[in-house]
Amino acid sequence: MFHEKSEGNVGDILTTGIMLLAMAYLMIVFMDCIALLRTREDISQTVRRYMLIAETKGYLEDADRQELTDSLAALGMSETDLTGTTTERAGFGNIVTICVRGKIDGKYEVNEVRASTAKY
Repeated sequence: MFHEKSEGNVGDILTTGIMLLAMAYLMIVFMDCIALLRTREDISQTVRRYMLIAETKGYLEDADRQELTDSLAALGMSETDLTGTTTERAGFGNIVTICVRGKIDGKYEVNEVRASTAKY
């Protein structure tokens, strides 16, 4: 009628604890990767928005380049370089480009290049 109490096994609890820690670590790494991808997509959309401005004007003015740099900095991009971006009016039907290079969080390199046809 009475059952004898079996001895517990610390190994079972230890294994479960280690697995829970490993799962928590993987979730944290996964969330960091998702945040990085989200930032990268936000940068891409910002560059696209300024590409539309460059298409309309035929180039990217100094003020627009500064706004682009500020917008990218607000998204966490540093060491921003716009070398290769069209800075003089291209003329109707000619190619305008925006080249953005920099780093996210100071360690992940970004290289976004967009090209389109000037509408001006």
